[in-house]
Amino acid sequence: MTSKHLFFKAMKEDMRHKLWMAALSVLGNFLVLTVGWMIWRSNALRNWGGVQGLMQSGDARIIESFQEEAAGIFGAYLMIAGGIIAILTAIMTGLFSFRYLFHRNMVDTCHSLPVKRDTLYGIKYVNGILIWLVPFLVSLVLTFFMCCGLLRQVGGEARIPQIASDALCGIFILTVIYLLVYHVGLAAVMISGNVLNTLVSMMILGFGVMTSYGLIIGFFNVYMGTYFMPPVDLDTVVYGSPLISAPFFLFRWVDEADFWEIGRGLLLSAGMMAVLGAGAWLLYRNRASEAAEQGIWNKTTAFILRTVVGVAAGMCGWGFFMILVSDSRALGWGLFGSVLAGVCTFGVMDIIFQMDFKAFFSHKVQMAGTVAASLLICFTFYWDWFGYDTRLPEPEEIAEIAVFDENLTNHYLFRMPVDARLENMHYQDSDTIYAFLERMVGHEREEGFWGETDRIGVKVTLNDALPILNSGRSYYRNYWMRKEDKEVAWPILTSEEYLKNAYLIDDATLEGDSECRLIMGGEERYVGRILPQIRSAAEAYNREVLEAPDKALLRDGKLVAEVIFGGYYETADGGFRRREVIMEVYDYMVNTVAALQAAGFELPDAGELGIESFVLALECEEDATPEERIALAREQYGVSGPKEQAAPDSAQTAFGDVAVWNSHQVSIAEREEVEELFGLLSFEYAYYSHSVFGDDYVDVISFMKDGSIREWCLPKGALPEKYILRFGK
Repeated sequence: MTSKHLFFKAMKEDMRHKLWMAALSVLGNFLVLTVGWMIWRSNALRNWGGVQGLMQSGDARIIESFQEEAAGIFGAYLMIAGGIIAILTAIMTGLFSFRYLFHRNMVDTCHSLPVKRDTLYGIKYVNGILIWLVPFLVSLVLTFFMCCGLLRQVGGEARIPQIASDALCGIFILTVIYLLVYHVGLAAVMISGNVLNTLVSMMILGFGVMTSYGLIIGFFNVYMGTYFMPPVDLDTVVYGSPLISAPFFLFRWVDEADFWEIGRGLLLSAGMMAVLGAGAWLLYRNRASEAAEQGIWNKTTAFILRTVVGVAAGMCGWGFFMILVSDSRALGWGLFGSVLAGVCTFGVMDIIFQMDFKAFFSHKVQMAGTVAASLLICFTFYWDWFGYDTRLPEPEEIAEIAVFDENLTNHYLFRMPVDARLENMHYQDSDTIYAFLERMVGHEREEGFWGETDRIGVKVTLNDALPILNSGRSYYRNYWMRKEDKEVAWPILTSEEYLKNAYLIDDATLEGDSECRLIMGGEERYVGRILPQIRSAAEAYNREVLEAPDKALLRDGKLVAEVIFGGYYETADGGFRRREVIMEVYDYMVNTVAALQAAGFELPDAGELGIESFVLALECEEDATPEERIALAREQYGVSGPKEQAAPDSAQTAFGDVAVWNSHQVSIAEREEVEELFGLLSFEYAYYSHSVFGDDYVDVISFMKDGSIREWCLPKGALPEKYILRFGK
């Protein structure tokens, strides 16, 4: 049994051979942490003439801001700069702490010492940690005391507990990060017999899970027409690839993620660290001395690594050649690319793992199986063999549905994923749901271009096979919805459940730090805080939307005003995102209009806005006849007319290569006609809220008294006949 004295003596002797690693660690930690913070301090105080100049400025706000910046920089800089050094040092120590395993004579010498193999592993393992931990702690303590001294000089003693807490958190988190990356290096060393194989193994262990995940998601995006969201969240999968998760976790910490996300990240990182550490130790115990100077000595490990890399290469080859060739031959080229990439990669991996150029075809059966597996995956996505796009549960399986169409809403939550907007809707008429899903799935079974469509996000919640669980299995899809789908979609979209989720103004919108802006006649007014009268208008708006949901969704009538409630909402990660709810007021909403007028917001007429004239434009051939111009105007403005006025076939064709086109204009300046046309127009914001079910708009220009030009929206089919006929003059 090795005594403690001999253990520490062996540690000292081992450290003597690793002084170059220790020196690099000391230099890196000192320069990046201590010297780096001193440089920041010098630059921050330069403009004030040092601490004395800052204190003599006498501005309490500036001094307090400097204190906050100094304390914040310590915490953020510690995690970023210290984290970079920790990761780099972990890679170095992981790769070279057991470098004697790559040389047969050194392995024989070390294993002949009167020290148990587990003890020898412990000696080198602990030294690999101390090489980073001691220089890091020394540099951190120096930096901490310098930061405390600066805060005392500028009267910021109250912030010292904050930076002490940041220092303790930094020690704990960076230790986990260091051990995670350190164990990746150790695991790669233990399965390899030389540096080349170690580097290859480390890349596979460090990036393999995220690479495979990215390929799968890429295939979903390319081949699944209804793909909505990853089946497994990126923030979870990333922790399967330590060389990605380490910097990712540091970024989330600095970005001030919430407590639960940080805790989950730490647990996943610690779990991966434990698995890799245990694996490295077990591999070391079972490693034979003859493994030195070989490739991958463990056949099972070599098979797994070859297979994973070979399948991934086959998928990449398929995708690469499918992108290069976009015609009917793409499938054949994809097949060729997958086989070529799979065979070449598998063979090269065998050469590396066996350190023998003759080993390219040494595992023909395994190579064929790997190529077959990659082709199976590619064909499965290409022909959707697992029925992703065509999944249609039975009516009795469906519990509820939630839908969200970004063109059928007045709630705009910037940078918020659509799936988060599907969590508050619970529509439960199973017959209606089944008819809707059946139509949507039917579109996916068709081929060809459908014309104009809306993209609608859907969440389907199913009944549990075991009701006692009562958890509700769900799946998400993005379907393409056409105009003719109104009959099956409309009962869901006009339901109170959907309106509450996508249209109604809730109490949360009217409270908190929301601000309010009003747009009437294309002119914007800042209201500021939400007045009681505005709240009354919102209540009237909600009632009128519920009473006439068809009109609200189709945006029927003239848009006379928009009340924009803006603010910020807190996300799951503790951040804040911009949120806007736009209350679109149309002329048929008499109670809402009356409430706005009672609040002092009168709807202006054309004269009050300063409109002098309108211009209706028509793109037509320069030599078009009056009949052709009238026919084109009917088509452009959506106004039907007598068949005898239809244009010849030549006027209905697309823009010719030779014909000269120009704009034929009709000016409307008579005051009565200006007022008449103004009664039909919505201001230009109506363009931004259009769904496949709504009417199209035509652009109309007005000339103002001040010489400016303003754009308006005219619904197709609303222009009176007399204006259409003027295009023939």
